[in-house]
Amino acid sequence: MPERIETTGELWQELMRTIHCIMRATHHILKPHELRGPVVPVLRFIRESGDGGVRLSDVAEEMDVSPAHVTRLIDRMEEKGLVQRRPDPDDRRALRVVLTDKGTKLEEEVRPVMAEFSDRLLSVLRVSEQKQLREYLQRVADRADELHEQAHDE
Repeated sequence: MPERIETTGELWQELMRTIHCIMRATHHILKPHELRGPVVPVLRFIRESGDGGVRLSDVAEEMDVSPAHVTRLIDRMEEKGLVQRRPDPDDRRALRVVLTDKGTKLEEEVRPVMAEFSDRLLSVLRVSEQKQLREYLQRVADRADELHEQAHDE
């Protein structure tokens, strides 16, 4: 059995506090751009997917959220003029989401802002510590996925 800190509950609280602090700082940074939370990675994912756009199911898979959640998010992004739905040329039943000019411009503005934020945030760690942190977070996420699957199967 691996050695434990005093209580895993303390570690859990620290993880939740860290997430809260990062979300609060991110909200403050994105406020001038009138953006919130998941819009930024969705804009980036659509841009990186190329001119053909992406299916809603691809966004849901990438973000690890339900298709219904993605539909609501894309609805809000479409209302703001950031994305547009288009028929999928390969599947008449499906739609693809592409960035509008406004969405592309906004993603290009926000990308360096978020890159600078993440650089400044993680500058408290040496590169070796950043790599270690990534490994630890991936292991915890993988374990959370395992527990989710086990609970789902029960």
